[in-house]
Amino acid sequence: MCASKVDPRDAWSLYWQADRLDSCCPARDPADAAAIHDHWRALADAVPKDGAVLDLATGNGAVLLRMADRMAETGRRAALTGVDLAAIDPGRYVRGAGGRAQVRFMGGVDLAALPFDDGAFDLVTSQFGFEYAPRAAAAREAARVLRPGGRLSLLLHHVDSVVYRPNTAQIQELDGLLADGGVVGCLLEFLEAPGAAAMTRLEAAGTRYQAGYPGGLPRLSRQVFDSVGTLLNRQDLGPEVRCQAGHDMRRRMLAERARMEQLQQAGLDGDAAQALVAMLDQAGVRGTITPFRNGAGLLIGWLYAGERRA
Repeated sequence: MCASKVDPRDAWSLYWQADRLDSCCPARDPADAAAIHDHWRALADAVPKDGAVLDLATGNGAVLLRMADRMAETGRRAALTGVDLAAIDPGRYVRGAGGRAQVRFMGGVDLAALPFDDGAFDLVTSQFGFEYAPRAAAAREAARVLRPGGRLSLLLHHVDSVVYRPNTAQIQELDGLLADGGVVGCLLEFLEAPGAAAMTRLEAAGTRYQAGYPGGLPRLSRQVFDSVGTLLNRQDLGPEVRCQAGHDMRRRMLAERARMEQLQQAGLDGDAAQALVAMLDQAGVRGTITPFRNGAGLLIGWLYAGERRA
């Protein structure tokens, strides 16, 4: 069973419909999350009273919710709007994040064609999202909706960062698992037509795959193998339910691969980073781009900071 393509928009919609607040944030290291959160909280303090903030490729609103929390602490308010090309609905899909009532979320919005008036915002932000869009068009739109003197702050993928570097290996994992004759295809074959021969093929596929990782399966592969084991052992579920669960697992894996492929294409090296600075300057925003690191000095991404010229 060959891996098939998934529409990039569908991949992100499926991702955000899980109980996730961040994407591409190495949250397992508290220093990474702290560095990112502190940046957005500091920017919240710089928003003018009753100002307006726009977060691009907002996902489930990580940037704006942290800014809203900070504004609540300081007794300030601003109009907070988050847009995303995906079908987002944070109020429905995410639990345990405060401040959501203060934020207006809009799905199906292309960063290259923002539905806002010129100069509508005092601050425009993005966390690992702006770089996925067509950059020249997104730069022009971000500049257009900023008021003169308004600020632009973008956290972007760096090709040498702790977020970006593991991505290639994870794509290879998914390709191996989804390949013809691979673990996932053999699992679905068994679930659709159980029998000794199908089980033998599934076991052989698992053995071949594990042989490629003599030091032990990586985290993503372990999760897939655990899910396969669960489906095989859930005798309390009917055949149709287990089969559907197997197809749903494959769909999520295909979506995750599509998302990772986009991340691979979104990373910026030094030349691409400077090219983006030039695009934004041409669009009317003067700024700089610098490496963004956590408190331990690990590289997380690029940080662009700019201001709309009058």
